[in-house]
Amino acid sequence: MKNITTDLRIQAAAFRIPVPYIDDFNDQISLYQGPEKNAYKLPWAIPKLPEDLSLPWVTHNFWCLTKVEEGKETIIMSVHGLAAEIITEADGNKSSRAVTVGGTNDLLQIYWVPAPWATEADKQLAGWTQNAQTDNEQAGLRDYWTDAREYEIYTVYGNQEKPMHVLKRWKRLEASRQYLNELKVPYPAYGIGIGLGQWQCTNSNAAYTTLGHIMEVPIHDFKHWQPGLGQLLLSQEALTAWIEELKSHEDSL
Repeated sequence: MKNITTDLRIQAAAFRIPVPYIDDFNDQISLYQGPEKNAYKLPWAIPKLPEDLSLPWVTHNFWCLTKVEEGKETIIMSVHGLAAEIITEADGNKSSRAVTVGGTNDLLQIYWVPAPWATEADKQLAGWTQNAQTDNEQAGLRDYWTDAREYEIYTVYGNQEKPMHVLKRWKRLEASRQYLNELKVPYPAYGIGIGLGQWQCTNSNAAYTTLGHIMEVPIHDFKHWQPGLGQLLLSQEALTAWIEELKSHEDSL
């Protein structure tokens, strides 16, 4: 890997969504393009509560690569675990489409989402690939950052480390994207495991946990309701073996 001079940070981030879910939840967050974006309404409706009632937040946690120039932090790439509906095309081939709220037959998939202001040089630095772009296009995924939603962000790695060391850890995620997606991990119903018969929560926050372990960086706790935080997408033994495999090839990443 060539020497990197850009000051880089790995940051934990979380979109905040109010609890309880209400019947127009999908309309509020509207993460995806196309007429299907409201196809996954929750199977109940909770009346809107008084505005002065203090409510907790549920978070969708994810990872960001951020550059620092003249003291200003700018996110250039984010990595998310999202629910994906598997579609069988007319020719028999299968493709995945990201959905707002996953159902019982959906999978957890890893997607890279560049910030809309990221330059081509930024994307190249962050490890953006044609395969990642193709996956996003097939999934009908658009930029999260176009939605004016509240999020929190916290630097977990990079304040004292050399940029090359930051980038090596970050690029483990691209090396892991296909590996994790091929595991075909079931997405928990409605993101919290309803109806599975046991508490399984392999959702976006479990992806956040798993990816944090892969990078070997601190996994920030945002102190909100974070279903799935601390759970893994694969066994601890398989995760440890995968990390060692990545580290054995680190110089080639």
